[in-house]
Amino acid sequence: MMIGGSQGCEDYDRANALIAAESEVPYVLVRPAALNNKDGKGTCKAFRSGGTFAKPIPRQDLPPFSFDAMSEGTWNGGGGIQVSGS
Repeated sequence: MMIGGSQGCEDYDRANALIAAESEVPYVLVRPAALNNKDGKGTCKAFRSGGTFAKPIPRQDLPPFSFDAMSEGTWNGGGGIQVSGS
């Protein structure tokens, strides 16, 4: 699938609506919009809303963020979050 094409945006909107409609999600779903091979910055931006397209995330930044988010429970709760490169 092409990144940024209308088909990709429609799929994203459908998947995002399904996740956002849940009040309790008993699993972790990590679905980065785009990864790149650039040097990591050691951080990601995360937010619950804003309706913006996320920046690509360096591959080496996503696993530490995901692990911390699961371990600390900071982002627990309904809906979901969007993770963006910083």
